[in-house]
Amino acid sequence: MRYHKDGVASPSQMVSLLQAELGKSLRYFILFCFVTAINCLFISESSIKRRRLDLGLHSARSGVQKRLLSYQDKTQIVLNQLKKDPSKGQGLSNIKNHIAHDQGIHLSRDDISHIMHTHDPEGFRTREPGAKKIPRTARNPVGIHERWAGDGHDKLYKIGFPIWAVVDDASAKWLNIIEWVTSLSIYSCVSFLNTRVSFYIIVLTLVLRTEDILGIPLQFSTDCGSETTQLYGLVNALREIFFSDCDIAVVRAYEYLRSIHNVAIEQSWLRLRVDFGDNAVIEYQKGPPFVNFDAEDPLHLQLSQWLWSKTLQLELNNFMAISNAKKMRKDSTKPGPSGASRNQNFALHAEFGLTNELLRLNDGQLAIVSELKDAIGGEALIAFATPEFSARAEEAYSSLGVKDLSIQNAWHVFETLLPLLAVE
Repeated sequence: MRYHKDGVASPSQMVSLLQAELGKSLRYFILFCFVTAINCLFISESSIKRRRLDLGLHSARSGVQKRLLSYQDKTQIVLNQLKKDPSKGQGLSNIKNHIAHDQGIHLSRDDISHIMHTHDPEGFRTREPGAKKIPRTARNPVGIHERWAGDGHDKLYKIGFPIWAVVDDASAKWLNIIEWVTSLSIYSCVSFLNTRVSFYIIVLTLVLRTEDILGIPLQFSTDCGSETTQLYGLVNALREIFFSDCDIAVVRAYEYLRSIHNVAIEQSWLRLRVDFGDNAVIEYQKGPPFVNFDAEDPLHLQLSQWLWSKTLQLELNNFMAISNAKKMRKDSTKPGPSGASRNQNFALHAEFGLTNELLRLNDGQLAIVSELKDAIGGEALIAFATPEFSARAEEAYSSLGVKDLSIQNAWHVFETLLPLLAVE
């Protein structure tokens, strides 16, 4: 089901991805099924096809899909997705991938294009697809984890939620996106000094993804900003402490680049802004529908900061999952992988002639990283509310049984939570 939502329709691609995830090199491999708990299933292309039919999962070209969905059904599916994009920034490919991810339905590009041109022609004129070309510097990647590109994005700064992210240079895969507290994010970090300390925590969260990657890249790159000078020192220190045999004079641990040359991350911000950022700002600025929001009221302020930071992080995670699963265009002139999704570029890197350059951390080194994070102050330094208020708010939120928190319903949830938290 996860691969279906990622837009993968080919059984052979599913087999390859499963093999890569489980570390198998055989054509057929054993997958322990949590449903049967005892029996083992031999997964092949034919068994995947049968299982997809059992679950009612069909590709856009499937004859079954064409019989199940009328054109009116497809039109309503597309229109429902377009309602989630009030800024009209999402084009044909992005709408297609959002439908697959959010609704588990594969529609053809031709159907979606016809419906969008019929019902929202203004969106195409606003986006001007193909009219704007950004000059890019050619990259010749050696492998994944060779370089991570990091940068901050300030388009949500106007509503108090700037973000920071890291992208793998070779595969273009989003590794993580996180909000971080600034002096404008009022509650937790009101001083310039604390803002910089908070940035340290973000660096340790992003650069050392201890739960998932268990290591650091061969090189880290950013543009030159006031906060990245401290990041420069931290990354070099980690390299010298943990990997002293890797000569910094030969392979620099940190590289400063002009923004236009930090291609992997810079070219990714546009999609985040048009797919998510612009819509988030529009929805946030609407305010609660029935309650007059008072920024001077401590309860209003803390609740809005807590709830919207939670909402935006969920939306960022969703954006990252959709973007990493989206298939990119084939470009035979481009060095490195193309014609596949970022997830496939990353998981199946050897098929694209890439190596794995990760500098792995052992258990002792990971323990040092964990202690360092705790010594600096831990995740509390990047929280948007006090631990006490966050605990109360989380308990009240859990009692509501909200199934799908999004930027469309966040203010409605705010209004429901307000009286619950007003009672001491």
